[in-house]
Parts: sequence; structure tokens; C-alpha cells
Amino acid sequence: MTHFRQSTRSQLPAYQYVYGDKTASGVCLQNTTDYSPFGVPLDGRTIENDFYRRGFNGMEKDDEVKGLGKSYDFGARMYDSRVGRWLSVDELTEKYPGTSCFSFVGGNPIRAIDPNGKEIIITESFNKGTGKTVIKIELVGKVVFDFLTTTKSLNEKQIYVDNLNTKLMEFYSQSFENMDVVFISNMKIGTKEDIEEKDHIIYSMNLHTGVESKGFDKTVGGFVTGIGSKKAFFSFNIYDYSTPIHEIGHWLGLFHPKDIANNLSNYGITNEITWEDKKYDYNEVIKLFSSANFMHHQGDTKFAGVNKPTFDEMQVEIIQGVNSIKGLNQGTNQKTGNLIQELENAPSNSRAEHKNNEIVSKKLDNN
Repeated sequence: MTHFRQSTRSQLPAYQYVYGDKTASGVCLQNTTDYSPFGVPLDGRTIENDFYRRGFNGMEKDDEVKGLGKSYDFGARMYDSRVGRWLSVDELTEKYPGTSCFSFVGGNPIRAIDPNGKEIIITESFNKGTGKTVIKIELVGKVVFDFLTTTKSLNEKQIYVDNLNTKLMEFYSQSFENMDVVFISNMKIGTKEDIEEKDHIIYSMNLHTGVESKGFDKTVGGFVTGIGSKKAFFSFNIYDYSTPIHEIGHWLGLFHPKDIANNLSNYGITNEITWEDKKYDYNEVIKLFSSANFMHHQGDTKFAGVNKPTFDEMQVEIIQGVNSIKGLNQGTNQKTGNLIQELENAPSNSRAEHKNNEIVSKKLDNN
């Protein structure tokens, strides 16, 4: 007999299936579990014929003391699914003064996830006072200065990081007609030795001087290594912060508007684009975005002369959509080559591309 396992992870409701013993008559189901929103296995909907160490949200079970599926190891903390509470204090408590330090995903497991017991990445709530939906996005990571060819003082580094956090929060925190976006940037000074896998990493570098930059485009002030990735390279000499704001948009899963139009066709720019058996004029796609939208490429004629870039409400929906299909936080954050190699080796993210296309085409249909 052929033995194999397959497990699937989703947010909630979270299902996990484990199969075994493939025979001529089919597959003998060994394990299956349906969960409540906070992770308790549901009575009558759980089968466990052999031990599988992972459970709710793919986390490792700790069944020895409390029983099946009642305690999970999220890495940073232990979680009790019976009460929906952590068993230790959140190390980031000071950042969430209005939330209990033992609360799992802010008490809202339908809208939020906590992949390691440390962070709530994207949450959605409703403000009764304003009647608006509130989307909270938090960026956590480090800025690494180890590869600069010129020495910078600790004060210079801190000013760089503080300004970066401030500019990102000022731009991405926006109020729309039916929605408010609260963006929290919590980038800190780091070194190449203390990079953690979960971190988003910005390498501050002399992009246009030194051996690493030989042959690198002199007009580029920075770049990320893919849509939905977690590694970026920015010049230490930042003047208006438009480049980091734009590139962080790629971290959040956003494409250039013109690239979305291109992606809707497998053959590049055409006057008429076919997407899922529907036809659109190329200009229809571009018109969905304001001419001042911050994700237009700096070299686009459409963006020329724009002094104050804008953030469109549809892009918030795209960010949520890419996050929902686990299209963010992808790839390595380790520096793996010189600048040209980093650009050449940047992976594609077809999941993020598809979600951008899906939401844009839906918007076109509603217009």
C-alpha cells in the first residue's frame, strides 16, 4: 500500500485532513477535524485514527495534559482554544493598550490571524461612532545598515528609521467614505545577525556607489524583491520618501496599474483585453486608478508632474484580498547577492497577480 499525508490550512473555519492507506478501492480517511472559530475540535466532526502532531491553523498540538486539540504551540506563546486566550503575556503589550495581553487575535478570529503569537497582521473592525469599517495594517521588521560603504552614527540611523516610519504611517493611514485605514509601521534598527524569519527587512545601502552597484540603474532609488515579498533595498539618501512608499505598496501586494492592464492579457498591452471571457478596453483598466495614484511607475507619462500621490480605496480591497490568500510575507529576507542579482532573482507571485486581476475586473464590471 502507498502511504501519504495531505494537510490543508485555512483561517476559519479551519479544516485539516490527513489521509492514509491508498488502496485499490480508494482512500481510507485517517484523520479529519472541524474546528470552532477559536480552535476547539467539534464533537462528532473529528476522526483521529493515527497521531498527527499539527492541528488548528497548522500549529503543533499539546494534547498531553489538557486533551485533544485544547492547547497549541504557536511558537512565541501557548494557546488554550477552550477559552480563546494565550497562557502568557504578549511581548508587544505596550503597542495594544486597548486590548488584553492574553486576547487571541483581538477577540475576532473571523477577521484576524496570528501566525506566531506575536502579531496581528491585518484586522478589520467597525466604528459605531463613525459608521465606518476600520482596517488596521501593521508592518513589523528591521532596517539593516551593515552593507553601507560609509559609516553612519546611531543617531543618523535612528533618524532614518523614524522618518521612514512616520512617512509610511502618514501616507497609508487614510480616510475614505465608508472606510478608515490605520497603518502602523514598526520598523526598527537591526543587524544582519538578528534578522528573524518573520521580519520584513529593509537594507539601507549606497545604491549608486561601490562594487555591488556596478551596472545598477542610476535612476532607481530603491526596490523590493517581489510582490508580497519581505525584502527591500533603499538608498540611505532619501529625500521625499516617495520611493519607499511606492515600494512598500508592492510588499502589500499591489501591482503598477499598467502592469495589471498588461496582466489581464497574456500578450502585453493591447487595445482590447480579454480576461475570463470578458473584453475590456486597455484604457478602461487604467481609468480605475487616479492619475496621481502612488503605484503608477515614476517613469509613466500619466504620473509625470504629480506632486501629491494618492492611495485609492480599491487598493485597500486588493491588499485585503492578497492577504486572505496568503500572498503576503513571501520569500526570503536574507541578502543573497549583489543588487543586480537581487533584481534578477526576484520571484513572481502569481497568487497576488490573480487577486489584483480579479478585483480590478470585478470593479470594471460594476462601473
